Amino acid sequence: MKIEASGPSWVSATGPDQQELMQPARTMQASDSEAIDVSGVAQVRVRLGASSNVKLTVNGEPIEYTQDLITQNIVIQFTDAE
Repeated sequence: MKIEASGPSWVSATGPDQQELMQPARTMQASDSEAIDVSGVAQVRVRLGASSNVKLTVNGEPIEYTQDLITQNIVIQFTDAE
């Protein structure tokens, strides 16, 4: 999963047992990006403080979410590809 910021936003990412996947959770600034290995993880919870300033992608595919909310908790469920 890749997190890219176009402006300031608080960002954290946790796994299903609340372990931090992003070290550290922080305020990302414009042009900051973070790649997180989510292989083997069934679920990721991403908390965004200014969601319109952040783009999320998984395997190059954008994750779509409502841009008109400032703070968001986005839960991404992964399933096994068959």
